[in-house]
Amino acid sequence: MYKCKYCGKEYCKKGIGTHIWRNHGAGKNFDPNQSYKNGTKIVWNKGKTKLDDKRIAIGSINSTQSHLRNLSLGITKGHRLSEEHKARLKEIAFDKIRKGEWHNSFSHARTYLYKSDFAGDVKLYGTWELLFAQYLDLNDIKWERPKNTFEYVYEGNIHHYTPDFYLLDDDLYIEIKGYKTARDIAKWNDFSKQLLVLEGKHLFEMGLISSYRNCGLPIKVTGRVC
Repeated sequence: MYKCKYCGKEYCKKGIGTHIWRNHGAGKNFDPNQSYKNGTKIVWNKGKTKLDDKRIAIGSINSTQSHLRNLSLGITKGHRLSEEHKARLKEIAFDKIRKGEWHNSFSHARTYLYKSDFAGDVKLYGTWELLFAQYLDLNDIKWERPKNTFEYVYEGNIHHYTPDFYLLDDDLYIEIKGYKTARDIAKWNDFSKQLLVLEGKHLFEMGLISSYRNCGLPIKVTGRVC
């Protein structure tokens, strides 16, 4: 059971969200008699997507994280993998993380076209970026996708890096990071501007996501990272 933080009533996991929405949130004027049309119930999420509704976006994240968690435990279609197979999967995953390939392989597969009040039509990579962009718009924070690139050195070669967001009024760059790699550390250490890196724990504290997993390299950053 889950206790409502507003009135103290208790509901099951599926019911607490509906209770808060109807009684304490945007749906407090909800009339259940108006939710039926021609005898057929109209569901609350009809016509909505994770691009325009935060609840659906968070549900999508939770579903994906649950799926990845099951894979990491070797749970697939009702049966468990052998210990040797699970160890091999973990070895492959951490090898990709060390090489900086893990995060990119997932982020580019989830591309969202988002219409922002300040930045206009932009492409966002990953649901975390989408939720953060919606957060900026809802709080009237002027932002844009950075247009310039910054050089950094990694393994003796010069590369170019562009953060995810730029806050105009604060002259601050934002990086949304799920998996931290050695290459990411090199980017941030050589970054000459003010940069704020937001990981899962920060988005969780902001109320944008409901859960996260710590993953990546625990390497200390020495650059101008907030």
